[in-house]
Formats: sequence, structure tokens, C-alpha cells
Amino acid sequence: MKKVVLLAALTLGISVPAFAADPTVPEEAAPAATWSGFFAGLHAGYGWGSSDLTNSSPPGPPSRTVSLDPSGLFGGVQAGYNWQVGNFVLGAVGDFSIGDMKDSFTNVPPPGPPFTATAEIEWMATLRARAGALVGDQTLVYGHGGLAVAGIRGSWIGSAGGIVGTPWNGTGSDTSLGWVVGAGVEHKFTDRVSVFAEYAYADFGNYTFNDPPPGPDVTFTQDTNVHTVKVGFNIHF
Repeated sequence: MKKVVLLAALTLGISVPAFAADPTVPEEAAPAATWSGFFAGLHAGYGWGSSDLTNSSPPGPPSRTVSLDPSGLFGGVQAGYNWQVGNFVLGAVGDFSIGDMKDSFTNVPPPGPPFTATAEIEWMATLRARAGALVGDQTLVYGHGGLAVAGIRGSWIGSAGGIVGTPWNGTGSDTSLGWVVGAGVEHKFTDRVSVFAEYAYADFGNYTFNDPPPGPDVTFTQDTNVHTVKVGFNIHF
């Protein structure tokens, strides 16, 4: 019996140090990034578009369309929510941007009378759905689309001293509702911080404004669309 106890003690004394010196328990893997949840952030970008101004004459000079190309910088805020299902991410995002996208054209006769036409996109906002796939855990490639709204201004100032109500002068502004589509890529540097780059095309349709009395009954139509590229960052909650 003494020999059995001695052998067991000797065996235990050898085994315990060996186990302590050479552990076989694997280290825990770092958790993968998760995309589900709320996010919010800032963005900045550049926009360029087309804004066609058409007058309804007669009376007066023949009807004419002037094609303007408003462009410029903008910046703003965005917020939204993501749902992650495996390697796919669905979501919704809304944003608001203030910009300085504008253009003007001055007509020197001939043909037609002298006038200056202007177009400006003062601000834009969108409410969009997003859907994309993950490349690895940290990078999301997505498409987006939805509603768009913008503050648009236009003017057609003729040779009568630029006074609205005299031939042929009209200025107008509209909160124009349209649609937007595009694509983007977003990368997470940490589980809470990401950066993104995005392209979008928005069409705001057209609206009309008039040359008010005592000027002639002339209607001006402004038809606007815009391309935008922007970069920004999001904080995920």
C-alpha cells in the first residue's frame, strides 16, 4: 500500500508542473464587428446638376429654354438604423445638407432680348432605404434609394431694370419633392466608428413661377436634377 501511495504522489508531482508549464486552453477569438443598431454622423461633398428654365411666351419674345448647370459644395448631417442578417445589412437613413450649388447665364442679343437666368439649389434632404453585403466583417458595399426634397430657386430677369412685374422678369422658389438612387461603401475602423463614400443621383421634377402684374402673363418652368458625391463618418450606438 505504501508503494502505491508513493507512486501516486510521484506521478501527481510530475503531472501538475507539466500542465502548468504547457497549457492547452486556446485564446478567445476577438468578436466580429456588428452592424445592427443606430448610427449618426456628419458628411461633406460636391454636387453638379442640370436646371432648365423655360419661359411660356408669347406674348413677347418666343419661348426659350436656358440650360443651367448649378454646382458647388455642401455639407450636413445624417442618422439611421441598420439590421444585420448574416453577411447582409439592411437599413434606413435620413440626411440634411446645406449647399451652394448655383449657375447663371446672361443672354446678349442677338438672338432675343437681353436677360439673365439663374438657378440655385440651396439645401437637400433625403429619406432612403439601404441594402448591402459585407466584405469581411468591417466593410459594407451597398445600394440606396428613396425620397428626396430640395430648396430650389430660379430667376429670369429681363432688360426692364430687373424689376419683378415688368417685362419679362420672374423669380421663384420651391420645396421640390423627388427621388434619389445611388451606391456607396462604408468601412468600420472600430465597432463604433466608420467612414463612408457615396454617390447619388436625385431628380426633383419641375415647378413654375410667374411674372407678376403689371407685367405680362408669362410663366417660367424650372426642371432640376443633381449628381452628388460625398464622404463622411458615422458613430454607431
